[in-house]
Amino acid sequence: MEPFLVVSLTNHRLDVMLANWFCCALYELHIPYTTNVYSSYNKAIVFNGVLTKDSQVYLDIINKRAEEVFYMVDDCDLEIPDSVTIVTQFFNNSGAIFFNIASLAIMDYKWNSPLINTKMISNIYGGTFKPRRDYSIIPDIDTTIILGDDDRWDKIFHNAVILPKIRDMDLFYGLLSISKDTYIVSDILHDNINVPLRLFECVFANTNCIMYTGETLTPMDIKQLYTKKDLLRNIECLIQQM
Repeated sequence: MEPFLVVSLTNHRLDVMLANWFCCALYELHIPYTTNVYSSYNKAIVFNGVLTKDSQVYLDIINKRAEEVFYMVDDCDLEIPDSVTIVTQFFNNSGAIFFNIASLAIMDYKWNSPLINTKMISNIYGGTFKPRRDYSIIPDIDTTIILGDDDRWDKIFHNAVILPKIRDMDLFYGLLSISKDTYIVSDILHDNINVPLRLFECVFANTNCIMYTGETLTPMDIKQLYTKKDLLRNIECLIQQM
């Protein structure tokens, strides 16, 4: 069996993490893979990122060497290139292969060894500001921390502490771990059709997740919904479709 190529289209921290987690899963399943674009492989698994001139050139190199490129779409706001087979975690896309990409987070060591820290703040929300999202579920109090480099936060939150976006994931998870709660807000492009990475990150940080529906999920609740056994079985099913 020829190995799969597994890479991130860009060096974006989240896409790199997802690609690494996928490699860990393939290793456990004894499925050969490579991360070397110039090695031998028949099929490529590429985690999506911002499609720029440079990333398109990178993708063109892969397309010339691979029999088929499977493009792992976990962000519906990013452009999708041509000449790829779409694998998506948005289950309303009828023309694509469905796979819950965010669930790869289960392969991270923090899934079973979460960060246990004293809860020093009530709430934290970290995410890119998007006008279509409803942020009203997040309390505007001085024990709420908002992370993001966007002046539009100031029009919504007047009492919350607004800090710059944190791009170091270890630092972000450390900050998340000192918060009692975090949020998944309503988004018309995500509601009921997507399970975001933040849900799994709550397990990493031992932090409760408050959904836009008002439901609160504890880390234990989340771990009962998603298991490593199920993830590996889902990956085996995905590989069979490839």
